[in-house]
Formats: sequence, structure tokens, C-alpha cells
Amino acid sequence: MSDLTAADLVRAARRHGFELMPAGRDVDATGADFIVAHAVDLDDVAWIVKAPRRADVMVRADAERRVLRLLRERLTVAVPDWRLCAPPGSPTPRARGNPAAG
Repeated sequence: MSDLTAADLVRAARRHGFELMPAGRDVDATGADFIVAHAVDLDDVAWIVKAPRRADVMVRADAERRVLRLLRERLTVAVPDWRLCAPPGSPTPRARGNPAAG
């Protein structure tokens, strides 16, 4: 999967109905679990599009998505909003502010 491009990830997200455009040609392949591309939607809202490095990552990612959904309703800080958990090309609107971890 390391040969994926930002355009590949955005195309995968489009197949699920997300109208995104790459916000650069490169992907960030420094993460242990995901390859990440930056994108924007038609309203110029920033998105993160993720592709798992391994199949086992998606089981944990789906659990994370469910926990974050519960936390988002209870916390006053920005919490990622995983809209879809389907490889490759799982899109998330970019959280406001600076991430606590990368």
C-alpha cells in the first residue's frame, strides 16, 4: 500500500460519496498504522483521508470511531469525526486546532 498517492485515496473516498480533491500530491507515510492524504471538499473544508497499512488496523479503527462518536457528545474539545471506516480512503474532516498526537 505504500505506493498509494493522494489522488488514489481521494478517488477511494469518492466511491463512497465524498466529493474531495487532493490538497497536495504526496501522502504522509510516516504513521505506524495509516498512510494519510490531505484533501479539501467543495466548500474548502480540510479533510484527512486514511488508508490502513495492515488489515488488523481497521478492527481497531472501527472501535476508535465508535468511542470518538461517544466522546464528541461529551467533550468540549475537538474530537475527530470519522465519517467512514472503509479501506482505503477513510475520510475524516480535519479537527480544529492542533492535534495532540499524530
